Amino acid sequence: MKIFFITLLTLVSCVFYSQEIAQINGVFTTNSGIPLEGKFQNFYESGNVMFSYEILDGLHNGKFSSFYDNGKLKQKGSYLNGEKVGSWLSWSENGVLISKTGFDNKGNRDGEWIVWNKEGNYSAVVLYESGKRISNWKIVTNNGQIAQTSNN
Repeated sequence: MKIFFITLLTLVSCVFYSQEIAQINGVFTTNSGIPLEGKFQNFYESGNVMFSYEILDGLHNGKFSSFYDNGKLKQKGSYLNGEKVGSWLSWSENGVLISKTGFDNKGNRDGEWIVWNKEGNYSAVVLYESGKRISNWKIVTNNGQIAQTSNN
């Protein structure tokens, strides 16, 4: 009888944890429509972590990380009620920092956005305030001189 209950508990756990995640109107739910909560990870076929994130009431809330299949960090930041907030960093597959972006507490682009090239050299910068771009993109040469500005 004890083995029966252990087997039943294992089967119920497997069914619960193997449910597909759906995203309906921006809310992460089970296939039956129940909003998800907790820490989640998605994996590559290799078994390496692809994404690691937290969900509360069906929305991204808390830390978010994505990884390359080689295990190196690809992107890191935080969410609040489904919106990106604070500083977000991105790396190349070789582990070189390639961008730093920022968001206010409503998910609007905010602050200095910086881009580095694949060698890690400072490459471009633009400023945002509450979702509005307040400067032109400044493209920088390898020796730190402004090569051009662009309003694109």
